[in-house]
Amino acid sequence: MTIRHLSFSITLECHYQCTHCDMWRLKDPLDALTANDHIDLLRDISQWNPPLHLNLSGGEPLRKFQHVLDVIGEASSLGHDVSLNTNGSLLTPSRAEQLLKAGLGTIVISLDSPHEIQQNKTRGYKHAFRSAVDAFLMFVELKNNYQFQLYSLSIIAEWSIANIGELVKLLSSLNVDGMLFQVLQPNFGNPYNATQVLQLLDDFQSIAPKQTILNGVHKLHKLQNQGYPVLITPEEFEFLPHYFNNPYILPEPICGAAEGTLVVDVSGNLQLCYNMSVFGHNDLGNIRFVDVREIWYAQNELRHRMKSCKLGCGMNQCNIRKEWD
Repeated sequence: MTIRHLSFSITLECHYQCTHCDMWRLKDPLDALTANDHIDLLRDISQWNPPLHLNLSGGEPLRKFQHVLDVIGEASSLGHDVSLNTNGSLLTPSRAEQLLKAGLGTIVISLDSPHEIQQNKTRGYKHAFRSAVDAFLMFVELKNNYQFQLYSLSIIAEWSIANIGELVKLLSSLNVDGMLFQVLQPNFGNPYNATQVLQLLDDFQSIAPKQTILNGVHKLHKLQNQGYPVLITPEEFEFLPHYFNNPYILPEPICGAAEGTLVVDVSGNLQLCYNMSVFGHNDLGNIRFVDVREIWYAQNELRHRMKSCKLGCGMNQCNIRKEWD
């Protein structure tokens, strides 16, 4: 059992005030990991685990640009593939090139709506749309000089579902290599709970009726068949309507996080998934005080229980999928 997907939360902080997320209210704890902490962990893991995929996220990770740059450089030198999620607002042409020079393999930029007013409103930032579009263009300019993947990440929600076709065509015009879609999830700034998810469903369907949702999903599938790089598997298309019927519980387990994911939160606490508390564990220990290799190989009983998990968060893009990954 090897780590296939390693996730570092660089920071909790974000300067956007998204309507669907309260992370902008959070501050990093005093014990937040430093770049050196992350680098030491990467060196340790690289001694006993083969090359893996490392994702850097937040909050908005580029609030700690030098931290991110240092971690990418070390991870790349150790042979790991690195991706970075960002809203794009803190990028400049110089910063974009520095990230690629350090060894960034995939840049993932958030854009939910093809309409500037809507994007700015739901993201709670008056330049959200322009910042994302400019970020895409910065990286497109660098495609001749560096090998990397340029991805978009869009939330399937009431403000995007009716205009999903326009969004895909806009992203295509920006020359993205792949389009990721994230189902609307409970507020990332709060704990995951059933009441919140069901309220989320009520809010969604009060504005976007079920048929509108199904039409949007069908439109995405049709655009994929037409050749647009929509990165949704046939199995995920099958589960999307089920998710919007009940976003808390899926018909069957699809998440493969237990089979290869290790999450390191901003303070260094270790998890196999973000919602591990459902199984009675808040974390598995902290990287400052435990042997990570020993912890990783000692979770067979927990992994066995997690494999039966049907929580709707299994639809998250951050999770490894069972069987079809």
